[in-house]
Amino acid sequence: MSKRKLSLPPQFVIKARFEQAYLDAGSPTGHYWYQIQNLVLADMATEFNVPIELVAEVVAVLSPALRWPMNIPSARRIFEAIADGANIFDLVELFKTISGYNANKVKAVLMIVTGSSVWFNGPKVKAFAENLLNPYSVVATIDRHMIRLALFDFTMSDNDLSKYSSVDIIEYFAAPLRELADDLGLYVAELQAYLWVASQEISAVVRETLGLRVYTIQTNLSF
Repeated sequence: MSKRKLSLPPQFVIKARFEQAYLDAGSPTGHYWYQIQNLVLADMATEFNVPIELVAEVVAVLSPALRWPMNIPSARRIFEAIADGANIFDLVELFKTISGYNANKVKAVLMIVTGSSVWFNGPKVKAFAENLLNPYSVVATIDRHMIRLALFDFTMSDNDLSKYSSVDIIEYFAAPLRELADDLGLYVAELQAYLWVASQEISAVVRETLGLRVYTIQTNLSF
């Protein structure tokens, strides 16, 4: 779907929204978030004797519709099950206890068993894996929280957000984020972590005001 058909706001407006959210955050959290997660993933790679790239890709492929506090623990449980020789029936039962999309859980298993990235695709998950591997990369992770902030529409459903998942639209949102990070003297992933929390906080206020369901804010980025 083209940017024109979706009537996206000008990029200078998106940048201004990102900047205002950053300034309103006061003391934003998440300064070392990606660096710390990189260390956690490195430990997992050593523990399961696999490349850290595979760990990052598994964590990223599981991430859609999976709350962050459960993301790495869920990946760990799948790695552990496969290391312990789990069969297909064991994995089906395990999947029932892990949130997120079943298709992504299957992808994670295939990636671990084969060591291949052939099932690893999608601009958001690829960017997320890149940031987990290299917190200083210029790649920007644009997820549903960042899209809501860019559009300043916090009532959008996940189904609505799926319209904004193409590579060119993700890059359209990412460019103002990179520009603002450069202006502020921050790494791109560092700024994205700040705004990830800020977007959820703004969303909670807006949704409560409108009488909509308020999602629990994931604020475990206090470092």
